[in-house]
Amino acid sequence: MKGVYEIEGSGFIETGVSPAEMIREYRKRLVQPGWKTKNEGSGDGIAWFSWSVLDDAGHNWSGTLVVATVGEGWQRVWLSLHSAELR
Repeated sequence: MKGVYEIEGSGFIETGVSPAEMIREYRKRLVQPGWKTKNEGSGDGIAWFSWSVLDDAGHNWSGTLVVATVGEGWQRVWLSLHSAELR
């Protein structure tokens, strides 16, 4: 059976670091050889980064990381990974 497979997670972090700074730091730790940036940017209190990558079996995965300010000194981090090519 073919379908969309998705993994999501989120959490809150207490920090004085801006969303854009957090995305830059997470990106350094996440990006591996073969990953392709799809989109990235930042605005007032929010930043994001999305990418695609092929796994070892040749399935295409897409990922999105979003960081948003939710209060004084608090950031919310969302991570989503999905593939529509798994069987």
